[in-house]
Amino acid sequence: MNLVNETRKGMTENAKRGFHNGGAAPYGYRNYRYDHNGTIKTIWVLGSEEEVATVKRIYHLYCYENMGYKKIASMLNEEGIPCPTRTKWSLSTIWHILHNETYIGNRVWIKQEYNIPGQKWKSKDQWIRVENAHPAIVSKEAFELVKVKAKQKTKNASPFKASGSDLANNMFRIIIGIPHSDPDADPLLEKVCYAGYVCS
Repeated sequence: MNLVNETRKGMTENAKRGFHNGGAAPYGYRNYRYDHNGTIKTIWVLGSEEEVATVKRIYHLYCYENMGYKKIASMLNEEGIPCPTRTKWSLSTIWHILHNETYIGNRVWIKQEYNIPGQKWKSKDQWIRVENAHPAIVSKEAFELVKVKAKQKTKNASPFKASGSDLANNMFRIIIGIPHSDPDADPLLEKVCYAGYVCS
């Protein structure tokens, strides 16, 4: 018996059933452990009222107040709202909250590729996605509206061509902390942010 393979198999089954495989819960949630048929399982439940309200506010500011990532981060810092990283809110922190389907109740696991050298991410059809695995904080409509708004801002502000410069793209990823080749990232949107238009 290969212990590594058996462990991975168990974690995969765990993920498919919507259970958590370890680590801290995302901002706005907390880990909750309970007895599931004699086995201790962990799920995500809503966190503090302040964190939940902050997530909702971030979506509202972006979707309905036309504020960019950087302005939202600055506002939260000025108001002294605690940040998930325990430091200061940043453009990348806001970006990850707005583009994370966790907040519509979905659990997504095994995005990263560990077995193929040179390949960072698995294709989306290989991800394990469980819908309604935990309470949603924002609606699916709001999550989709973020994508629409992001594309609109890209068209209105981009000084780059869609093909763009790989150097500029990679520099932006480093600046705001988006993982290189993140499959959820919009390359054109990233170039706009790098230029200082959309995200300021």
